[in-house]
Amino acid sequence: MLLTPSNLLLCRYHQQEFGWWRILTIAGGFMAHAPDPAQLQVCVAVYNQLPIPIPLTGATVTLVDSKGSWVQELLLGPGPQQQAAVAEQQQSAAAGQSSSAAGLSAADCAAAANGIHAMHISDSTHTATAWPAQLQPGSWLVAHALVTPRTAGSVGVDQLLLQLSDLCSVSFLLSSFPPGRPALGRLSLPGGQEPFKVQQGVKQGVWVTKVQHVGRLPNLQVVMPQSMLVAEFCLVEVRVHAFAAQSAASLELSLRSPTGAVPGQVTMLAALPDGKLHALSTEGHAMQLPELAAGSSFSQRLWVRSTLASSCRLVAVLSCPAQVHQSADLHFVEPFEHVTRLAGELGVHTLVAPAQSFANSSGPAASDSAGAVALAVGQVIFAQVLIRAVHDVELQLLGAQLELQKDAGLQVMNKLSDQLGDRPLQMACGSVYCLLLHLVPLGATSSPASIGRLQLRWKRRQPVTPSLSTENNAQGRVQDTAVAGHMPTSDLAVGAAPTEEVLTSLELPQVIVQDSLLTVKVVAPHSATAGIAFPFTLQMSNMTSQPQEVTIAVQEATGFVFSGEKQQNITLAPRDSSSLTWTLVAHASGQIPVPSVRVSSGRFSCHVLTQQAHVHVMPF
Repeated sequence: MLLTPSNLLLCRYHQQEFGWWRILTIAGGFMAHAPDPAQLQVCVAVYNQLPIPIPLTGATVTLVDSKGSWVQELLLGPGPQQQAAVAEQQQSAAAGQSSSAAGLSAADCAAAANGIHAMHISDSTHTATAWPAQLQPGSWLVAHALVTPRTAGSVGVDQLLLQLSDLCSVSFLLSSFPPGRPALGRLSLPGGQEPFKVQQGVKQGVWVTKVQHVGRLPNLQVVMPQSMLVAEFCLVEVRVHAFAAQSAASLELSLRSPTGAVPGQVTMLAALPDGKLHALSTEGHAMQLPELAAGSSFSQRLWVRSTLASSCRLVAVLSCPAQVHQSADLHFVEPFEHVTRLAGELGVHTLVAPAQSFANSSGPAASDSAGAVALAVGQVIFAQVLIRAVHDVELQLLGAQLELQKDAGLQVMNKLSDQLGDRPLQMACGSVYCLLLHLVPLGATSSPASIGRLQLRWKRRQPVTPSLSTENNAQGRVQDTAVAGHMPTSDLAVGAAPTEEVLTSLELPQVIVQDSLLTVKVVAPHSATAGIAFPFTLQMSNMTSQPQEVTIAVQEATGFVFSGEKQQNITLAPRDSSSLTWTLVAHASGQIPVPSVRVSSGRFSCHVLTQQAHVHVMPF
């Protein structure tokens, strides 16, 4: 007999003396999670218990399914699916280190890394890359086989054959192994060394698996618009492309938030084959898909709407019966920014009792401790609402309406429709539009209240067009040769498709209205001529249901000759108005301030001093 290394090994360690189970340990199984479910991967690891190397020239596995058995050659190494899993775990570990630097504990980072479905090969694994190979003492040799299923159903590994030489081989009937045993041999785990550091990567001891789909799986894509605005029904399409003939399958759609279930402000509508629009449950809705021919596609239209700025994830699961998963993150953002500025009528002053007075009696700029703007009854207020489009989307502003808060004690004196006109207002990113509100406080309020809500009616200038996200684009764009189940908006029942018009509600500032005794306004011409007399008038209105006795005192009139009583007492009837007029003659030219007038109430121990208005005096 030729004394080859294999023969010498067999002569020294033959089966009658020790048995191969005392020489080798066998471990392995099917990969639990494969990147391509249409292709299976079998992993086998062999451990050498001998103090000398064992030569191996090759290895094969015999697989069995409903059509019979066939032989598949084993390739050295962990295999592409395991290598992809290792790379994924390394990326996760790097991300975990970054998270740890950001404040997470080491335990949290380790848990995140262990959550990846990956397999690591231990340090004791032999790293040969091609046959023949030497199985070194006290080490593992890892091999794999990529298996393309021939039919749906169960497929199993029946036998492992190790080729020691051209004339010698050893076979192991894997189908006879006790189920669930991670390894068989002299020691279950020799020296405590595991062939695979498994995190649900290789199912050790599982030599039978179930094939749910044969051939290339359908392509599943989620197509959404680049920008999704709050309160708008955003069109999202879920596309299924069949590379081979596809029998009836089901598609399950659900929405998820980072904390789990999606709050109630998010709604999802779908155009179903009956031509109508139906509300779907955000927790999960399953629908049956029609049969698809090879190369054809199915497109399911969805409209997702959120009433608040938020984020959620659309999860699509296609069961055919193998499951294909796809998801897309939906981010809803506010279409507008707005700022409201309040201003009082120029030259109008309010006399307020001390218990109700506020810091700046000449205007509404003062605020109380709650942040509400203090107003007085009868004080005319102008609210300037500046609206700015903040996203790269062209919008059309169709209309605006003010909904006053009932308990705010205000009345609007103008119409917003007069400011917008008949044509839609075009607004691009950065465009600012101003709306002016003329408000009059009619009654006092006991607590701060919002002025109300400004309702803006708008739509996109061009209909939204979904596009592939970056995540979906990495899988490749599918060229549709036929579309089945696609429901265009024009084919929906009348009134079924969501309207393109959107209503956005803007909250206006809070105010608190206080009772006032009376309002005072100084009236003087804008220009005069030196040496020629002109009238100077003080207008007063009693805002209460009681008579008001006040003292009027005109301050020094520098630059003018004054004619009339500088101080006098008058009584204003309830809800009545009155005025006093003096005559002024300017004796110099230029921009000259008219005299201030002091109005005081002895009963309430309060007063108000008018601000100095100016008159432009031209030379004679």
